[in-house]
Amino acid sequence: MNRSPHPVSAWRAGFTLIELIVVIAIIGILIGLTLPAIQKVREAAVRLQCANNLKQIGLAFHNHHAQHQFFPSGGWDWYWPPTYVNGRPAVGAQQRAGWGFQILPFIEGDVAWRGGQASEDLDRQLVAVGATNRTFFCPARRSPQTVTFSDPSYFGGISVTSALCDYAGSNSEGTGVVRRYIPTRIAEITDGTSNTLMVGEKRMNLALMGQQQLDDDIGYTSG
Repeated sequence: MNRSPHPVSAWRAGFTLIELIVVIAIIGILIGLTLPAIQKVREAAVRLQCANNLKQIGLAFHNHHAQHQFFPSGGWDWYWPPTYVNGRPAVGAQQRAGWGFQILPFIEGDVAWRGGQASEDLDRQLVAVGATNRTFFCPARRSPQTVTFSDPSYFGGISVTSALCDYAGSNSEGTGVVRRYIPTRIAEITDGTSNTLMVGEKRMNLALMGQQQLDDDIGYTSG
């Protein structure tokens, strides 16, 4: 039986090793060019969120003023927990906690402001000081964070978990919007609201985040 010979091709499609290396090198270069741009966009978005936090805090201050006819005060000394009168948070000069606690109802923190479902003032205070709020944290620094510590002057020395904050108000001269003890009214800001400090980012040692350090060792509720 005769068979007709059929030509068989020995050629196969594929990459040579050199071509593969060149392609990998090109991809690496493209990734190297793209990553810095992506990183810059991400950093810009994070900084925008930080700026938006300050905007929300500023709006909360003004909403507080609209409701109570004064801005939040700076509270009393750092060791005073939030003040509750007949189970409700005190406002104005009666409130010993700081501005961060006082604006909670205006930044979706009403539950923490009221002390959750607790029936005793001590339990309300512990709920309030331990409740984190994303508005108080710049994502360029950290996610919402707490610190747990005890001090004889703070809650009688029991171990307390306190939610922290990346922002601060007032100044050592007391010429900002946030004033110790006594709330400030818009009419008292004689230099104009656009020229007077309200709240800004705190200067902190970023390497010690989450540990006790100056200005980051107590919670946002402290005066």
